[in-house]
Amino acid sequence: SKVHATKLISSKINGLQDAIMEQFISMCSSERERLVRQVLELAVPPVMLQHLTVERILQRIPSNYMAAVVGAWVASRFVYSQGVDAAEVSFFSFCATC
Repeated sequence: SKVHATKLISSKINGLQDAIMEQFISMCSSERERLVRQVLELAVPPVMLQHLTVERILQRIPSNYMAAVVGAWVASRFVYSQGVDAAEVSFFSFCATC
């Protein structure tokens, strides 16, 4: 059913987001900053980036919120492109295409 599918997708995204955020926290600051910048450039609509540069976004958004944005964006893109049954090893291939 649609309800079951929605719950399954949501659960997969949330679990992956939690894992990404946990890894995000343990990354060195240069890796973390590179990942955040890359995700912002892909996730934020171009019109917003024209008005608010990545620099200004980074200055205004708390780091814990940024970790959540990165985790949610990466997790949702992975699940919607690879499916809920994708093996975790597929995640490495997915990240290479981001």
